[in-house]
Formats: sequence, C-alpha cells, structure tokens
Amino acid sequence: MKKVAILVVLGLFLGSVVYAGDYMESVLERAKERHKKEVKKENDKLIDVYERAIKYYTKKGKLDKATAVKEEKELFLADQGVEGEEDVADGGDNLLPTMTGGEEAKDGVKIVRDGNPLVSSQHFSPPIQIDIIGRTNATDFRIGYAAKTISFNWSFDKKLLRIDGGPADCEHKKGAGFIETNKDTKFTVIVTNNEMIIFVNNKKVHSVKADFSLVNENLRILTSAGSVLTVKDVRVRELKK
Repeated sequence: MKKVAILVVLGLFLGSVVYAGDYMESVLERAKERHKKEVKKENDKLIDVYERAIKYYTKKGKLDKATAVKEEKELFLADQGVEGEEDVADGGDNLLPTMTGGEEAKDGVKIVRDGNPLVSSQHFSPPIQIDIIGRTNATDFRIGYAAKTISFNWSFDKKLLRIDGGPADCEHKKGAGFIETNKDTKFTVIVTNNEMIIFVNNKKVHSVKADFSLVNENLRILTSAGSVLTVKDVRVRELKK
C-alpha cells in the first residue's frame, strides 16, 4: 500500500510539473506574439515617419536631405527583411507619353536621336523639380530647361558637366559630368528663383546661383554627335515657394 501511495503522489507531482511546464510555454508564446505585434506596430510608425520626412524635404527642395533619409529608410527595411522601392522618378505623373519627338519603343520607352529631341507640351516656371530616368549609348545626354543644354558625357570631355545658355551660361563643372553608358541613370534638376541644383542618381553634383525667376519654358531632352538616348520616365513637379 505504501508503494502504491508513493507512486500516486509521485504521479501527481510529475503531472503538476508537466502542467506547469505547458502553462509557462503557453504564457511565453503569448508574450512573444504580443511582442511581435508591438514591434510591427512601431516599425510601421517609423516607416510612416520616414516617408513623411522624405516628402517634406523633397517639397522644400532639399533633395540631398531627402535622399539621405530615403537611404536610411532602405537600410532599415533591409534589416527587417523587406525589399526596398523600385527606383523611379519622383513625384507627379510621367510626362513621357505626352512629349513630342523621339521614337516610340516597347513599354512606353522613347528613343532620342540627334536632331529629334523630346519636347514637353507644357511650359514650366520655378520652383520645380525635374526627374528623368534614361541612358546614352555613348555621349551627350542633354537636358534643356533654364538653359539651352545641360550636358552629361559631353563628346569632347565626358567628365565636364556643361551648362550652355540661360542664366547659368558657362557655369560648367569639371569632374561632374560623367555617366556610365548603356546604364539607366537618374537625373534630377531642381530650379528655384535663385538657384539650379543638379543630381545624378540622387547624388548632388553641381549647384549654381543665378536669377531664374523669369524662366518659363518647356522641357527638352536631346543629344548630339550621333549618340542614341533611351528615355524611360520623365516627371516634373512644382515645389512650394
């Protein structure tokens, strides 16, 4: 009888231990699930603040600051195992389908050859931000706004960023004009009443102080020296004054 009693007591004790273990495991799992939800909630809040900050700095024309915040956001997303955003031109509708000139290609892309530029139907006044995604097969990716031409990969010196015509005429910059051939490049030009700021792939490469307040013209994308441009996306957005 004593042995039976001992076995019963032992069984009850072990059962209580197992029960306590199962209970604690359940408590732990619930705590982990609550923590997971709270982390996601806080992450979503941080991502929202990142996006608001990017929009704020972009509207203020502080693209270098907006780019820095965007890069920080991308690092955060990568750390969380979330894929970043595709690199497209920023803000506004894609103007490319409405631009005259050039040659139609697949998927809405347009080809620009010497003597056949792309030209917007609209005229624009500062302050604005222009974003273009395109490439050249050789030289002379040229943007015409607030200048006759802003030239990258100039055929006589690929490293020289040239500005010809307009309020910033001849304000060239050595070492700022080179872009890789046959590779999509993002060009950004911000023009305010008193400054032009130029970015390549979100990196600031040049800025010029001048009076742009009287500029009111269309946007042109052109080339020279027999080069061929491929243009994928063109956006123009008005900035707050």
